[in-house]
Amino acid sequence: MAELPPLSQRSENNYWLLATLGEVALILGENLEAEVQSSYKPVMKNTWGDALYYVFSNVRDAGLFALEVCDLVQSTDWEKVGLPASLNLRVALHTGVVYKYTNPITGDTTYSGTHVNYAARIEPITPPGKVYSSQEFAAMVASEGVKEFTCDYVGKTPLAKGYGTFPTYHVRPSWGEGMGVDRKHSSSI
Repeated sequence: MAELPPLSQRSENNYWLLATLGEVALILGENLEAEVQSSYKPVMKNTWGDALYYVFSNVRDAGLFALEVCDLVQSTDWEKVGLPASLNLRVALHTGVVYKYTNPITGDTTYSGTHVNYAARIEPITPPGKVYSSQEFAAMVASEGVKEFTCDYVGKTPLAKGYGTFPTYHVRPSWGEGMGVDRKHSSSI
């Protein structure tokens, strides 16, 4: 792991961001696996800058995982570990063809392609604490008859970095807004 640059070469805000991400990653790493992953198996998981990057083999698992992660983050007492109570996350879901390959540098299996980029352009326009998806994801949810959550049409939304304007959907539990996802385990951070 690379060391942080000397204090004189970094801004206090950048250091706080790095420290916060480190603490959040530690907390999520300790709890996310036990709370969520036991039910929904990603075929790959990674980080990308300040983002979590997961690949699933089906839309049901991806959607339920996303909702449970949001619920876990929102139900965590972040002030207890010295972080802002308002700490939150945005989740974007998309489905499409991706390319599986072995990263020649790390030797790890990874997935890439334009559909990965599409999901990355939805995330910045997603409101904090919410899960948004593409029309393709919403269509797969409907065609596969997923009942645990719904994809409500938000409208044609301009995506980040001038990617274009596309139909966007709000993914939420089927049984109602704000009710949270019924987790099998309770969070105790």
